[in-house]
Amino acid sequence: MKKNKKEGQSSVQKNKEVKNLVSVKSAHAVSQSDLFEEYELLPPARKVYDDINLGTLVFVIGIPKAGKTTYCENMALSISSGMDEFLGKPIQIENRKTLFISLEEDWTLTTPRRRKQFQRIKNDKELVENYNHNFITINSSFPALFTNDEDWNTLGKTIIESGADVVFIDSLTRTYNGGIEESSKAKEVTMKLRNLIKVLNVTLFVIHHLPKATIDKSLNIFSMAGSRVLSAEVDYIYGVTKTTGGTKYIKEIESRYKRVDEECITFDIDEDQWISVIDRLDEDDILENTKKDKRKSSVNTKPIHDYFKERGTCTTKELKGEFVDNGAMSAPTLNTQLTKLTEAGQIKRTGHGVYELMEEDK
Repeated sequence: MKKNKKEGQSSVQKNKEVKNLVSVKSAHAVSQSDLFEEYELLPPARKVYDDINLGTLVFVIGIPKAGKTTYCENMALSISSGMDEFLGKPIQIENRKTLFISLEEDWTLTTPRRRKQFQRIKNDKELVENYNHNFITINSSFPALFTNDEDWNTLGKTIIESGADVVFIDSLTRTYNGGIEESSKAKEVTMKLRNLIKVLNVTLFVIHHLPKATIDKSLNIFSMAGSRVLSAEVDYIYGVTKTTGGTKYIKEIESRYKRVDEECITFDIDEDQWISVIDRLDEDDILENTKKDKRKSSVNTKPIHDYFKERGTCTTKELKGEFVDNGAMSAPTLNTQLTKLTEAGQIKRTGHGVYELMEEDK
């Protein structure tokens, strides 16, 4: 059988084409040693907060109503007002302008909460002036759901107009139609976020909701819907969640460029809608305490309420000494009971870690 001469190319032809190709200087390949030299000429990497690099993608994940939005709003206020730290970790960025994109809530709903948070700084003239100049948000004309390229262009233009280097988006769910579990959809959304970061050199904090099925389970990259694609594209992942016992905690889950802090921060949200640190624990201890608390279902608020009736005012340190150190209950359980008593109007928080019996209960 004769060979069809039209099939393929001869080895001589191929060799000629390869020689012609390599004789042209590549527009993409570069010597690593050249990059070493170029890197030495660059200014130091710019940091935002907690050693997060400028120009990166950060996810804040957790179950609904755990405090993700409050965590991000507190951080945005801390950055924009010129504070040196947030939750004990340094704020390093120089440009303090922040843009908060609230896609899930209208400004009429976010404003009352942020007005309470503002109480944190209202007596410091310099912080107030910084905040007024630097904290930027959106009005009702901004699209609540991204359905086309025009909506993404609106986001990009708004970031440019704000002058912000740090942008918060609440939440990822409002940036696409369909299910993020579809790899093509997850890829499309993250590529658009990545493109914004590359073009505008901003850091994006994006809130992403977890299914309630993840409650009382260790937070990791597999907790997220669309985890395979999303985790590959994101640079940092922080978790803000709560247990069935009501213990809220913050966990550093993944980082591409920094060491992950192994300790979680347990917290409460005070009357000013500000995160109040309770303790620093390993997540395993938090979840183990939750299991113990489920077994100790008979534990209730009465012993703590009686203790307040004897003393009137108590600090969390005193309460831990009375109820936790002797093994009567775990620290997360104590926190849950204090929350229950506060919500029931039997005690009130009067300061950081200080509670007082309500007048009618005295």
